[in-house]
Amino acid sequence: MGDGPRAAAALTMFVRDVNDHSGMQRLLSDEPELALTLLTSASGEYERRYLALVRDLIAEDRAAGLVSDEVPLDDLAYAAVRITESYIHMRVITGEEPDAERAGTVLRALLR
Repeated sequence: MGDGPRAAAALTMFVRDVNDHSGMQRLLSDEPELALTLLTSASGEYERRYLALVRDLIAEDRAAGLVSDEVPLDDLAYAAVRITESYIHMRVITGEEPDAERAGTVLRALLR
């Protein structure tokens, strides 16, 4: 995945894959509020597991000296999850087209 935080690269690919997935495109187009609720609600299993996965990715990068310890790990994971969600659900939130490259730029800046 190149130099730098692997988590940023992996999460950028995740945003790109989700945005390119025809089933997800249809769900977000046909049922945007339902998709947001299912995929971002703290009461659901998906959000809890996704946050744990992102936390683990960032922890690995931090252990490898690729991510600063300036911000607590749980806060970084939470912010990274919200960034990916924002760039996946962009059409619903702001009316703009989802954009994995913009997400990647923000994630790389966050995860230094």
